[in-house]
Amino acid sequence: MLKINFEKCVGAEVSKADWEIIETVYTNHPCIKRLTEADSSTEILDDHDSRQRLISRLWWIGGNGIMKDLLRTALKVKELREELEGASMRQGVIASKLEHLQQEYSRRKE
Repeated sequence: MLKINFEKCVGAEVSKADWEIIETVYTNHPCIKRLTEADSSTEILDDHDSRQRLISRLWWIGGNGIMKDLLRTALKVKELREELEGASMRQGVIASKLEHLQQEYSRRKE
Protein backbone atom coordinates (compact mmCIF):
# COMPACT_ATOMS: atom_id res chain seq x y z
CA MET A 1 0.00 0.00 0.00
CA LEU A 2 1.30 3.40 -0.91
CA LYS A 3 1.08 6.37 1.44
CA ILE A 4 -0.65 8.47 -1.21
CA ASN A 5 -3.35 5.81 -1.69
CA PHE A 6 -3.91 5.59 2.04
CA GLU A 7 -4.21 9.35 2.35
CA LYS A 8 -6.71 9.35 -0.50
CA CYS A 9 -8.81 6.72 1.30
CA VAL A 10 -8.86 8.59 4.61
CA GLY A 11 -9.06 12.07 3.10
CA ALA A 12 -6.15 13.40 5.13
CA GLU A 13 -2.38 13.63 5.08
CA VAL A 14 -0.37 11.64 7.61
CA SER A 15 3.11 12.38 8.89
CA LYS A 16 6.07 10.19 7.99
CA ALA A 17 6.22 8.86 11.56
CA ASP A 18 2.50 8.02 11.55
CA TRP A 19 2.82 6.39 8.14
CA GLU A 20 5.60 4.11 9.40
CA ILE A 21 3.29 2.88 12.16
CA ILE A 22 0.35 2.43 9.79
CA GLU A 23 2.46 0.55 7.25
CA THR A 24 3.93 -1.75 9.93
CA VAL A 25 0.46 -2.60 11.22
CA TYR A 26 -0.87 -3.06 7.69
CA THR A 27 1.98 -5.37 6.73
CA ASN A 28 2.37 -7.42 9.90
CA HIS A 29 -0.67 -7.46 12.17
CA PRO A 30 -2.33 -10.90 12.04
CA CYS A 31 -5.86 -9.54 12.46
CA ILE A 32 -5.60 -7.43 9.33
CA LYS A 33 -4.82 -10.50 7.24
CA ARG A 34 -7.35 -12.73 9.02
CA LEU A 35 -10.19 -10.25 8.72
CA THR A 36 -9.53 -9.66 5.05
CA GLU A 37 -9.55 -13.39 4.36
CA ALA A 38 -13.07 -13.57 5.81
CA ASP A 39 -16.19 -13.57 3.69
CA SER A 40 -15.70 -10.62 1.36
CA SER A 41 -19.45 -10.05 1.15
CA THR A 42 -19.44 -8.29 4.53
CA GLU A 43 -19.83 -4.53 4.46
CA ILE A 44 -16.32 -3.67 5.66
CA LEU A 45 -14.66 -6.00 3.16
CA ASP A 46 -16.65 -5.28 0.02
CA ASP A 47 -13.93 -4.09 -2.38
CA HIS A 48 -10.98 -5.64 -4.19
CA ASP A 49 -8.38 -4.19 -1.83
CA SER A 50 -9.95 -5.09 1.48
CA ARG A 51 -6.72 -4.82 3.53
CA GLN A 52 -6.20 -1.21 2.45
CA ARG A 53 -9.84 -0.42 3.08
CA LEU A 54 -9.77 -2.05 6.50
CA ILE A 55 -6.63 -0.26 7.68
CA SER A 56 -8.02 3.02 6.36
CA ARG A 57 -11.27 2.54 8.26
CA LEU A 58 -9.45 1.62 11.45
CA TRP A 59 -7.34 4.78 11.17
CA TRP A 60 -10.39 6.87 10.36
CA ILE A 61 -12.20 5.52 13.45
CA GLY A 62 -9.33 5.66 15.96
CA GLY A 63 -6.57 7.68 14.35
CA ASN A 64 -2.99 6.86 15.08
CA GLY A 65 -3.95 5.91 18.64
CA ILE A 66 -5.48 2.67 17.44
CA MET A 67 -2.47 2.06 15.18
CA LYS A 68 -0.13 2.45 18.15
CA ASP A 69 -2.21 -0.09 20.08
CA LEU A 70 -1.88 -2.55 17.19
CA LEU A 71 1.80 -1.78 16.64
CA ARG A 72 3.17 -3.89 19.50
CA THR A 73 1.62 -7.06 18.08
CA ALA A 74 2.64 -6.16 14.53
CA LEU A 75 6.25 -5.67 15.62
CA LYS A 76 6.26 -9.00 17.47
CA VAL A 77 4.94 -10.78 14.37
CA LYS A 78 7.61 -9.10 12.24
CA GLU A 79 10.32 -10.11 14.74
CA LEU A 80 9.13 -13.72 14.80
CA ARG A 81 8.99 -13.89 10.98
CA GLU A 82 12.57 -12.61 10.81
CA GLU A 83 13.63 -15.10 13.48
CA LEU A 84 11.97 -17.93 11.57
CA GLU A 85 13.66 -16.85 8.34
CA GLY A 86 17.03 -16.81 10.10
CA ALA A 87 16.38 -20.24 11.59
CA SER A 88 15.47 -21.57 8.15
CA MET A 89 18.73 -20.24 6.73
CA ARG A 90 20.71 -21.77 9.60
CA GLN A 91 18.89 -25.05 9.06
CA GLY A 92 19.93 -25.01 5.40
CA VAL A 93 23.56 -24.37 6.33
CA ILE A 94 23.55 -27.18 8.89
CA ALA A 95 21.89 -29.59 6.44
CA SER A 96 24.53 -28.73 3.84
CA LYS A 97 27.35 -29.37 6.34
CA LEU A 98 25.77 -32.68 7.35
CA GLU A 99 25.40 -33.77 3.73
CA HIS A 100 29.02 -32.83 3.05
CA LEU A 101 30.22 -34.91 6.01
CA GLN A 102 28.11 -37.87 4.94
CA GLN A 103 29.48 -37.69 1.39
CA GLU A 104 33.03 -37.43 2.72
CA TYR A 105 32.50 -40.48 4.93
CA SER A 106 30.98 -42.42 2.02
CA ARG A 107 34.07 -41.69 -0.12
CA ARG A 108 36.36 -42.89 2.66
CA LYS A 109 34.50 -46.22 2.82
CA GLU A 110 35.10 -46.90 -0.87
